[in-house]
Amino acid sequence: METSTQSDDWTAKDIPDQSGRTAIVTGANSGLGFKATKAFTQKGAHVVVACRSLERANRARREIESMVTGASLTVLELDLGSQASIRQFATDFDSEFIDSMYFSTTLV
Repeated sequence: METSTQSDDWTAKDIPDQSGRTAIVTGANSGLGFKATKAFTQKGAHVVVACRSLERANRARREIESMVTGASLTVLELDLGSQASIRQFATDFDSEFIDSMYFSTTLV
């Protein structure tokens, strides 16, 4: 007998209001990271789009801004394979608080 759990039916629509919250999403320029960024912005969060490529990150930012009215996004470069990049990201990130982090990155 197969049973259904609450998580089986969970969708991005189940994300509660995120107004006033800040989320950092790595790998936000494509795939699950892009979808998570879109979902967080649809729920009112300010999202830091953290990607290795600023060009691809800005392309994703423009696409989300065209789909989500009032989307609040900041693009910052972040290569999780580089300690120098991580340090620079920490310096550039200008918020005292992070409410959510979504890691959509594969390290090889």
